[in-house]
Amino acid sequence: MPPAKQRGFSIFRDVFAKYSGLSLTRKTDRLVAVAGLEHRLSNFFDTISIYGIVRDFFPESLLWRRSQRERLESLIDFNDDVASWRIKVKKVPSWSWMAYTGEISYATIPSDKFNWTCGINFVFSQEFRVMLEAPLAQFSQSCRIEPCDDSNCKLYCEATKCGLAHDDNRVVGWIRYDQEDQVEIDRLGAITLAQGNVDWKESADISWSDEIVRGEFDFVLVVQSISSGGYRRIGVAIVEYEHLVHKTDSVLVF
Repeated sequence: MPPAKQRGFSIFRDVFAKYSGLSLTRKTDRLVAVAGLEHRLSNFFDTISIYGIVRDFFPESLLWRRSQRERLESLIDFNDDVASWRIKVKKVPSWSWMAYTGEISYATIPSDKFNWTCGINFVFSQEFRVMLEAPLAQFSQSCRIEPCDDSNCKLYCEATKCGLAHDDNRVVGWIRYDQEDQVEIDRLGAITLAQGNVDWKESADISWSDEIVRGEFDFVLVVQSISSGGYRRIGVAIVEYEHLVHKTDSVLVF
């Protein structure tokens, strides 16, 4: 990311992260209260920001995450009827931090070591104002998810399924769910936001003692299918590239 653009995103990032930590008398006022500030920032940087996701920093601003230990509280009942996903009269998507109450932060990613994806787009409709359209990846069936005491989850490659010569399982990724942990890996999908080669422990803000092999990693949104079609966001993850099954078909994320 060019230095000037990096400074612009840093301002959005710092303002949104600080605002998410403020207490409001009524939690449902969060969306309305930040709207004016979001509009002024968008005008200043000559861009568009929709529910805290900025067009000029599209994948970067989608990679928000909850704070280390505080689980987010949803302001919406994310049921299978996406048309009912509202805060007051506003239809709010699952991939916006404004749909929740709780403090957020953003990943620290060395811009010279990563490539941000260009395969994600806003899709507008009358039924559900705005959605994401992006290629979907699946987690490898050789992996399993294990919750940790620090409110994160480890993604393991099981030795017998990965063809390892020894019995030890190997950590191949990190997951931080927005709310409750999910361990049924076949129900999950991933939307890649960035790819590169980096020591991702620092980006994930973890202090695990596990040895993690350096290599190609994907920074992803973790999504879950909904019965009415499409997907919703449930967290973020960093996963070794070879443990994602990348597909070319695009899906809608509400």
